[in-house]
Amino acid sequence: MASNRLRSNLSLMARPAPAFVNAISLAGGATVETLTVPGSAGGATYIAIFGYSVAGVYVRVGSGAAAWTPGDTTDGTAFSLTPSAYEVEAAQVISFQCAAAAIVTVEFYLGAQSRG
Repeated sequence: MASNRLRSNLSLMARPAPAFVNAISLAGGATVETLTVPGSAGGATYIAIFGYSVAGVYVRVGSGAAAWTPGDTTDGTAFSLTPSAYEVEAAQVISFQCAAAAIVTVEFYLGAQSRG
């Protein structure tokens, strides 16, 4: 009985295994690396959870690769600094930039809309 209760409590704390996990190696400097969300346009939605080997990684989600623009960006297209997660759609492009070399992992979990 106690082991069933423990297992039940642990399942409440653990998240399910991701549908996909990808890793991106960033060279550092002004170079932007991109990752296309798995699937076809109009397909699944995912929750993308990011892991970083260093602080200071900038991330942007859009329909195509984004160019890194140092300095002020006031038109709504700036990169976010080290976000923890985003809801993304299949075929969207995630762009990454970091001043130093870094590795970013991206875990994709099916979003609520895709689970039905």
